[in-house]
Parts: sequence; C-alpha cells; structure tokens
Amino acid sequence: MTRVFLFVGLLAISVGSLAQSDLRPQILVLGTYPMANPGHDIHNMQADDVLLPKRQQEIARLIDVLKRFRPTKIAIEADVGSPRVAQQYSDYLAGKYTLTRNEIDQIGYRLAKELGHHAIYPVDEEGDFPWGRLVNYAKANGLESKFAALDPITAMQVKEEGEFL
Repeated sequence: MTRVFLFVGLLAISVGSLAQSDLRPQILVLGTYPMANPGHDIHNMQADDVLLPKRQQEIARLIDVLKRFRPTKIAIEADVGSPRVAQQYSDYLAGKYTLTRNEIDQIGYRLAKELGHHAIYPVDEEGDFPWGRLVNYAKANGLESKFAALDPITAMQVKEEGEFL
C-alpha cells in the first residue's frame, strides 16, 4: 500500500508496502500554525517560543507519533526545486545546520532525519493570495456582509488557538 503524509506547511508523501489489491496511497496531511510567526497573515497568532524546552518536548512527542505512519517521503511547503531546501537539509543531516523556529525545520526536517531520509521534497509554488479579488467578488455578488462577518470569527479562532497553545 502506498502511504502519503501531507503537511500543510509541511507536506509529506509516504510509500509503505504496495499491496496487489490496493495501489492507492494513504495520505496524512498535517497543518500547524506558523511557528516562527512572521506576521504575514491578516490574523496572527501569539504563541510562545517553540525553542523553549516545553515546546521541544511536545514537538518530540509529535515526531514520535508521526513516525508511526512510516512516511517514505516528506514534502514541505517550500518552492519546488528550491536549492536552499536541499542544502539546508543536507547541512542539517551533517550537523552543520541548526533548526530554526520554522515548522518546516521543527517538524519536516526533524521527522525526515529521524526516519533516515536522505532527501526532502519541496512542493509549494510561490504566489500571493488574491485577497483583493476575493473581496471584490464578494462585493459584486452580494456577499459582502457574509464575507465581512467571517473576519471576527476568524480573529476569535486564531485567538482561541493561541490561548490553547
């Protein structure tokens, strides 16, 4: 059976054992908040430092759980064909790269290394979210009030997630 582990932020592809009757991959998608918190979103979560011992212990437990899925490839949210990713991961394997606060490093690189993977796969295409077009579409189609009503809901969800952390 083919297994795929996708991580939004990190996307992971996994190939387990191929069974004659089931050639469809199993896919696991894992999404996280932006651990390095670059502040690029409309609503930004306030979370403590992932490099704190408490968070590192939590991440280690998460890695242990994810390893049970046995992904054979780890794909991450980074530009396709990025030489930077290949170099960073290679340096990390060689002990020459220190993991940053970014979730790609904290989960993707760490998981791949613990599974003995020699490569990691960037699967993102750079581009800006078409926020203006979305707002204009809502206005043009009489959905402006419904669209605007989502903003405080999203803000509350981000706040609650931050408090949960």
